[in-house]
Amino acid sequence: MRKKIVRCFFILWCLGIFCGYSASAAMVPIDKDFENQFQNLTISERIGQLIDLRVSPTAKNLEAILATIREYNIGSITIAGGEPEAAVTLIYRLNYLAQVPVFISVEQRQLSNLPFGLRSVVPLSTTFVASGDPNLYIRGINRLAELLCEASVNGVVNSPVGLTVMDNSVEWNSETSPGENNFTDGFSTVLSVHKLAASIPIRFRFNDSFGFSPRSMGFDEFKISGTDRAKLSQVNQPLTVLHIVDFPAFSENEAVLFQKKVMSPLLWKEWQFSGIIAADLDKICGARLTQPKMSDVRALLKSGADKIILSADPGLVQNAILEGINNRFFRQNEITDKVKRILRQKSDVNWNTDSLGMVPGDISKFQSDHTLSEVAYRVFSAAPEIRELSNPFLPIDTILNKNFASLTIGRSSESTFQEVLEKYAPTIHFSIPGLTLDKDRLDNLRNRLSNFDYVFVGLFTDDLLAFDQSIIQFLTELKTSVNLVIVFFGNENTVLADFETFEHRVLMREDCAFTQQIAPQLLFGATGSVNSKQRLGYSLPEMHGMDAGVLAKIDVIAREAIEMGATPGMQILIARHGSVVMEKSYGFTTYDSLTGVDNRTIYDLASVTKVLATTPALMNLYENGVVSLDSILGDYLPELEGTNKAALKIRDILAHISGLRAFYPFWRFTARNDDLRNYYYMPFPNETENNTVATGMYATPMVSDSLWRWTVDTKLRPRRNTREPYGYKYTDMGFYLLQHVIERTTNTTLDKFMDSLVYRRMGMATLSYNPLCKVSQSIIAPTENDMEFRNMLLWGDVHDQMAAMTGGVAGHAGLFSNAHDAAKFMQMMLQGGTYGGQVYFSKETIDLFTKTAGKESRRGLGWDKPETGRGEHPASRYASFASFGHTGFTGTIVWADPTFDLVFVLLSNRVNPDVENTKLTTFNIRKRIQDLVYESIWSFEKQMQ
Repeated sequence: MRKKIVRCFFILWCLGIFCGYSASAAMVPIDKDFENQFQNLTISERIGQLIDLRVSPTAKNLEAILATIREYNIGSITIAGGEPEAAVTLIYRLNYLAQVPVFISVEQRQLSNLPFGLRSVVPLSTTFVASGDPNLYIRGINRLAELLCEASVNGVVNSPVGLTVMDNSVEWNSETSPGENNFTDGFSTVLSVHKLAASIPIRFRFNDSFGFSPRSMGFDEFKISGTDRAKLSQVNQPLTVLHIVDFPAFSENEAVLFQKKVMSPLLWKEWQFSGIIAADLDKICGARLTQPKMSDVRALLKSGADKIILSADPGLVQNAILEGINNRFFRQNEITDKVKRILRQKSDVNWNTDSLGMVPGDISKFQSDHTLSEVAYRVFSAAPEIRELSNPFLPIDTILNKNFASLTIGRSSESTFQEVLEKYAPTIHFSIPGLTLDKDRLDNLRNRLSNFDYVFVGLFTDDLLAFDQSIIQFLTELKTSVNLVIVFFGNENTVLADFETFEHRVLMREDCAFTQQIAPQLLFGATGSVNSKQRLGYSLPEMHGMDAGVLAKIDVIAREAIEMGATPGMQILIARHGSVVMEKSYGFTTYDSLTGVDNRTIYDLASVTKVLATTPALMNLYENGVVSLDSILGDYLPELEGTNKAALKIRDILAHISGLRAFYPFWRFTARNDDLRNYYYMPFPNETENNTVATGMYATPMVSDSLWRWTVDTKLRPRRNTREPYGYKYTDMGFYLLQHVIERTTNTTLDKFMDSLVYRRMGMATLSYNPLCKVSQSIIAPTENDMEFRNMLLWGDVHDQMAAMTGGVAGHAGLFSNAHDAAKFMQMMLQGGTYGGQVYFSKETIDLFTKTAGKESRRGLGWDKPETGRGEHPASRYASFASFGHTGFTGTIVWADPTFDLVFVLLSNRVNPDVENTKLTTFNIRKRIQDLVYESIWSFEKQMQ
């Protein structure tokens, strides 16, 4: 349905462009000298300028609407509903036919139906109300008006379109203080006496909306609230249209008094308002439950209104005005002045007669505008409602040993909802694209879904009038065997009655990318949601004190890196205050590939393994008293007795001051000739252990024995004075040894220990060793085309040779992940060891391991730190001294900064295809991108000053 509407819009736009040139002479533009224009109008045409007809155009009533407009020479219309394609046709026809251009307004609730591309950034008014924050409404509409003005100037919208700010079908509920009829943030209660909102025409800047706040019905005591006075001081005149939507039942005499006591001294003198005042006759009379009368029209005009909005019988307004003039109820120039004010307003609109109708253009500014997006995200985050009849379990607490599935109904393609669900827990996806499915397929689907613990049903309801009862029955039966959650995207009221018996429901109100991203956060209790479980959430930069404009510069550096051949592609994630504010992928998996990188792509983390596997394993063993940092290797590995490794302290190894050499290329010992190679490697796997070196290449039992013997036998670094401690030297070899300590004390392998300790508990679907055992090779970024050792492109097998020789599991390398799972771990560290309601480490342990180890080493225990002197630093020059993280040889970095509550992850495969490619480091790509992260914070702070 939505695709059909979009196609219809496009055809109509093209028709408008094609016909506009031949039809332009039919429209007489408003003369800049509106006095002359006024003189050329008949009495009927002048009165018509004071009428604003509310219409809901459809294909069937379009000609009738046009006939009414022509008959009464109506000067303004407000589009309040109907069919979007008919609305566009109406706009085109009016521009073509009107002697005096018709001013066109669109009620806010209709914006998503117009061709501005605003579906995701302009919530419906009912969603605004559900959010409970009128300030968001004001901010969003203000910014939208500014963008519409710019769009008109730049040729995106060449129609004289206006925007009616208030959707008068709903009211804001606010608490009223005792004895007063107050407004909250400029919005009235349902029983308020007066309410003014604003209507914005194209090319006018809208600044604010105002509400009268009388203490009583007596005009003599009429006052302005402090809130409104504060707003007045910020107004950039002129406002253009005030929209009276809630008025007392004035008699004609009371109207005269109201104008004298209120409008004249307050609006015209104190506010110096020079724009148009519109009175909504439908709403005013509707509140009184009476039919409008000519006396109502005259009273509104007399009280200060310049034009009357109504949905039927424009002749009522025409006759009321004529009778008022004949009876001298109106002063000689009173009606004349109103007409001239409206003509003056129209004269300020640049009527483009060469290009009529709604013309397609660059609407990306609407969709990418930071203010609109922020307001929309805040509204969509606050508006949802979780309803649980009994046995509440939302948000989900425990992920470990639970199976999750999603079922989308009404969508055939994968949705944002499904994609984000995967970020919180491994999820299998199913779909019912239509409204019906044959019984056999439904039975088969129910049997498959019954094997899961939780099933999240995404119900896309915008185009649905009713549900097939077979689907209802299918879900009713399914909920008896699983924890079923119905998530409504769109207008849930259309189908909600069919789901009253379902215990767990989430009402998202609308269907757009934002709501689909927010829903999984509600289900899993991401940071910032109700009953937060402190899981990593998703948000926008401005909501966390970051300038999205500065972050956008990351695109330039990423493209530069790819174009210069520093890396085929990369993945970047930035999180602040527990929410991801940027997650983006660039480039391809290889330089000659057509496979683009996306946020699911998995990378070889290389030495980041040291801080996401070995170091946290030791943190756990230290906390539990299993391992002491001041113990020596010989305490845990007795076979080291008598070697130069026995007396090495755990603490010194973690700080890289133990005297161990950086690394030894032991793999060369196994590949000097074919005979030796055949002794160490074979073409088939070992059934009892993982001995994969690469695809089609497996280690024999001799490899692990030889590796351990060679490691133990290596010499330490030389030093001049044996009494002096060793200085800092980064080493992989220490983490070979620490892996043995961990595995000996836990009686399991490092990968299995970390999988049960952290990875599966945190719902990490990608962070693991040997990813080919778990995921498809297609979502893994290849690394080196290794022509020296394994003679193949490494694609899912660990790049590091030493890690490969131990079956892909090592203390210094071997982990693979996407950016999101790596960021989860870093966020847990920032949160003092807690994530998803689970405690992984104490804050004291984290502080101990992440602080600088001592004067001999700039590093922490396992963790890397910023350089305090002039030496080479691993991260941004702006990173605080409290920050910590690690880099990886393949072009990766994970970094957390407690001072700024910030997580930064960049993953790449810069070693593809050539390991000698150092451009990523030479041109400081990682650091320059991370610099922009900090600069975005300072830029935002500067803007707020």
